[in-house]
Amino acid sequence: MFLTVATLPHYLIARGLISPASIVDGDFAIVEAGRRNRNFKVLQRGGPGLFVKQVRQPEWQAVHTLEREAACYRMVQAAPELAPMAQLLPGWVDHDPARALLIVDLLPDGENVTEHHLRLGTFPPEIGRLLGRGLAAYHAGLAGHLAGRAEAAAFPRQVHWILTLEATGYAALEQMGGAPIQLAALLRQTPEIPRQFAALAREWRADSLIHGDMKWDNCLVHPGPDGEPVLRIVDWELADLGDASWDVGSIIQSYFVHLLLTTPPRPDLPPAWLLAQTFERLGEIRPALRAFWECYAEARGFVLAASRSYLERCLRFAAARLIVTIVEHMNGQPQLTQEACAMLLASLRLLRDPGRAATDLTGLPS
Repeated sequence: MFLTVATLPHYLIARGLISPASIVDGDFAIVEAGRRNRNFKVLQRGGPGLFVKQVRQPEWQAVHTLEREAACYRMVQAAPELAPMAQLLPGWVDHDPARALLIVDLLPDGENVTEHHLRLGTFPPEIGRLLGRGLAAYHAGLAGHLAGRAEAAAFPRQVHWILTLEATGYAALEQMGGAPIQLAALLRQTPEIPRQFAALAREWRADSLIHGDMKWDNCLVHPGPDGEPVLRIVDWELADLGDASWDVGSIIQSYFVHLLLTTPPRPDLPPAWLLAQTFERLGEIRPALRAFWECYAEARGFVLAASRSYLERCLRFAAARLIVTIVEHMNGQPQLTQEACAMLLASLRLLRDPGRAATDLTGLPS
């Protein structure tokens, strides 16, 4: 049964999550907030709100990814040793496998990190520190707590698909049509990129619980009880036992992509011009990226030499995440934009010299 605004109240009453009196008294409202899934925000005047997520179609992939997210919530609810991660997630309320549906607490008023930076017009180091501590909280040793847990069976332990292009080919991109076909052609013309990705695939290690789809839009910031910002991370549908460097690289590339997309384009000039203009602006994000990395490395207990080596490794994964970002932005578009081509060039630059990129992006000496 797919829920609608009309049927959701009856479903919530049947599950014991709201009272019939709240409907009669008009104490709640429902707002559709769907994107990839059927999402609803349930607002209650006299109690906490709810966020309801249901798959749009009962396809295996969609159902499986929702199960992975539900597994994360079940684990952190049941295991005291996962408390550091629990503080990052909305509170778990209910999971209905028969309807491929998940319900969690509706977070207080806030904004995702993209909205936060756009509103401020700057990149506060305090947000970088929040992100660094947040990622470290679920990367640092949690994988060891998952052994033997039934929920761990939901995680497929897969290498990210973008790293397997050299082995699997470009059919998946080409089937999307339009801009992804052009991207596949450019990757064929630049074999160094898929070759380096294949090297990353061989280095991939399932050493941590990872979010898998880490980006600013999935990181929410809202004021805490003391007025200080609090971080919550949502949309754990691609959570897995995988390589922590993927999540870290994803945050780094989020900063860079935001800077690139807010650099005024010049379609009459080549993508290399836009990339150069973006690098000229790195000073705007450098303090936040340095704060992010230093907090993450400190929380993970990295010594200086290991910290630098690991940062450069994360930047190689950031290069791979840039290509995924191109696919996300360009799917359904007829042709690649100047921004997308500049991201491709940036990916190649990070792969060729991650050491220099580490200094450029964070200001840390080599």
